[in-house]
Amino acid sequence: MDLNYLIFKNQIKDSGGVIVEAGTPQNAQNFNHGRQETLAAAILAASNAVYAHWRQQDAENSEVVECTSSTALTAGTAATIAIPKVRNHTGYLPVIAITTASAAVAIKISDKQLNGFKLTAVGGDATVSVGVRGGMW
Repeated sequence: MDLNYLIFKNQIKDSGGVIVEAGTPQNAQNFNHGRQETLAAAILAASNAVYAHWRQQDAENSEVVECTSSTALTAGTAATIAIPKVRNHTGYLPVIAITTASAAVAIKISDKQLNGFKLTAVGGDATVSVGVRGGMW
């Protein structure tokens, strides 16, 4: 969309009524750009609204759930992690940080539900800190 902004000029006459400087013609060529400019403003407003919504959702979707020593992971045993804020769908991303481990440990995520999921330590015992991101829209 090509927008050429036009600066309107007033017609200037001398004291005798003779035109000194012609003003901008008031015709269709100079006035029919309103739709394009309105559309451009609407597109910009919509993109700003989407960006603001993404920022707000990002802040609302991040939630940290701390695992206590009672939910520490034992090798080969699944521990259920409850999410305090129930999600709208299971497309959320668990963010896991291993705080202590007895050996080289891999963490397996399984059985994702709207209100929690299961973690299993593979290779040794571990204590983890768990965060949950997403799942709210």
